[in-house]
Amino acid sequence: MVTCYLVEGEDPSLVAYEAAYLIDNLLGEAERARGTKHAIEHIDAEDSHPSEVILALSTPPLLAPSRLVVVRNAGSLPKAVLDELQEAAQDQDSQTTIVLLATGGTFPERLRSVLRSAGRIIDADPPPARQLPAWLKERAKRANLVLDAHAEQAILEHLGSELGRLPKLLELLSSVYGPGTRLGLAQVEPYLGEAGETAIWQLTAAIAKGDRGRALELARRATGAGRRHPLQVLAVLEREFQAALEVQGSEAEPTYSANLPPWAQKRAEELAQRLGFEGLARAMELLASCDLDLRGKSALAPEALLEVLVGRLAYLCGQASRARQPGQRRRSR
Repeated sequence: MVTCYLVEGEDPSLVAYEAAYLIDNLLGEAERARGTKHAIEHIDAEDSHPSEVILALSTPPLLAPSRLVVVRNAGSLPKAVLDELQEAAQDQDSQTTIVLLATGGTFPERLRSVLRSAGRIIDADPPPARQLPAWLKERAKRANLVLDAHAEQAILEHLGSELGRLPKLLELLSSVYGPGTRLGLAQVEPYLGEAGETAIWQLTAAIAKGDRGRALELARRATGAGRRHPLQVLAVLEREFQAALEVQGSEAEPTYSANLPPWAQKRAEELAQRLGFEGLARAMELLASCDLDLRGKSALAPEALLEVLVGRLAYLCGQASRARQPGQRRRSR
């Protein structure tokens, strides 16, 4: 029996969402197995004295056969509590189930190692971009909603990297349309709210496809309302094209780079195959020129300089794609 769970991630909203889903399941399992409910206790490690946490972990339940202790901000627990927690996590006969919530990678690694073997660790962070549709579909299912492909795409594009807003959105859609409803774009769009921060992978994907209109729209969203400085966006674009240049290596076929995770490797290979060595070299020239302009060489507004760069990169990728179509000779620009 697992007696200790750690729910961790970067976004507090998603950590709270995953923890709530876990707690609902644990309470339901206890009720089905014993016909009785858990006694449940909530503790905030930042606001509680260490002795309170130790007492909650070590005291057996009094008025119920089992107890659930939920500890928020678990990354701030002092050493004395961590020692008690380590012992509790390894007690497979305990009547107390512990759920720990931690954000920002603050939870101690030594306890994380214990939980890998004696407990369970739940990663609340969203997966890589290619796995996001399946991730969204599963969370819609939890809310008893069915989203069609257009609704899924609209939600992911609209929220961008602000996926911590997803739980509230799903809760709103469920309350408006009722459980079990199949939703399309027309049903979802009125409730999306303000556009979220653009996920940079969306911008780089639009550039790679040669879709200048979409790329420019995403670039404006990425820097709008002070979300990111154009230099920050430029740094990400430089990494993307540099990675493609590294896997390209030469004018030969792209090669594997051990320094890249699988999804980044695939993106880099696709970009390298699309542009080739000459195209990537030209892209790096455009990036370097924009870097100088953003650092004071040009008097244009930083946002305008970034849009010029994005437009040129998208045009470059579009030209490369058209040049590779059957019956057309490849051209470099």
